[in-house]
Amino acid sequence: MGINMDSKEIDIIGDEIAVTGRNMLLNLAPGVGLMVRELIECRERIIQKRINYFVLGFEAFLKSVDPKCIDKTYIECEDYNDLFYSILQRVLTTKSEDKIKRFQKILINEAVCPYSSDFKETFLDLILRINEDQIRVLNYYRNLRKELKETSQGEQSPEVLDKIRSFWAAKCLNMDYTLLKFYNQDLISKSLLSDDGMGRLNTEAYDIVKISAFGLEFLEFIEGDSEMKTPSLG
Repeated sequence: MGINMDSKEIDIIGDEIAVTGRNMLLNLAPGVGLMVRELIECRERIIQKRINYFVLGFEAFLKSVDPKCIDKTYIECEDYNDLFYSILQRVLTTKSEDKIKRFQKILINEAVCPYSSDFKETFLDLILRINEDQIRVLNYYRNLRKELKETSQGEQSPEVLDKIRSFWAAKCLNMDYTLLKFYNQDLISKSLLSDDGMGRLNTEAYDIVKISAFGLEFLEFIEGDSEMKTPSLG
């Protein structure tokens, strides 16, 4: 008669086998074993320090928020708990203070005004995959989009065409033109920008871009409601 085991039991057994196998290999080579153990223990210390740094910083920022603004019902629910641990898992993989502050701000924003989106996990991944300069680029194109909507100039007018080209954007952002085009390409590959120069005369790839609807939602998620009374994260 066969033995029936559910998937959870199999996972536990697999983990135990992996640990046992690792220990056996370490014991076969004592010198190497000590080095590997030290690496593992070092990694565990780094992880603990990152957890402590993140949690203490988050608590400090949370205390500076007006308690009346906090949605106490939401922060006690399962969704907020899931978000907290989802962010914590990502914090363990980065030493960037900018990214850690981004994650802290998201938790604060969510505690005040929960953001409804099917892309939260995707947005959290994107925070790890792009840098602060790329977020500056996204903000530039968002502001440019708003400016174009408020002006009566057509998109084909010389003045507007100058503003939407990457060369002009690089000057406004005080950024190397080649680097900006690389950022544009990377942000397009992540669906945060779109190439708007296709079919235009005398226009290279990634020279004329615009922020996508997905990019707009990403910025809204990481920034939160502009009307919220959340503290500056510096």
